[in-house]
Amino acid sequence: MKTPTSVSAVYPEKLAQKGIRLYDKIRSKLEKKYYGQYVAIDTESGKYFIGQTQEDVIKKTTGETSTGLYYFVKIGSPGVVTLSRHQQSPTYGSFF
Repeated sequence: MKTPTSVSAVYPEKLAQKGIRLYDKIRSKLEKKYYGQYVAIDTESGKYFIGQTQEDVIKKTTGETSTGLYYFVKIGSPGVVTLSRHQQSPTYGSFF
């Protein structure tokens, strides 16, 4: 796994802003097919993972070779969570 080197790794607000921009690009596609499910978007690569629950999505991101900085959102919902896999256990960011 890469070590986070971007500004978003240090500033949760930047991470959230970047995640929102990435989500907005794929929002309509995801809402049509996956409304009510969860998505985790890698804030560096833009790669995303979809699951029925947050736990499903976290499991799908495990072992990925990214920085481990993800923007999580329930598809079709305004609430978001940011998560980093670089802690001993997952740490959740602020709810918006």
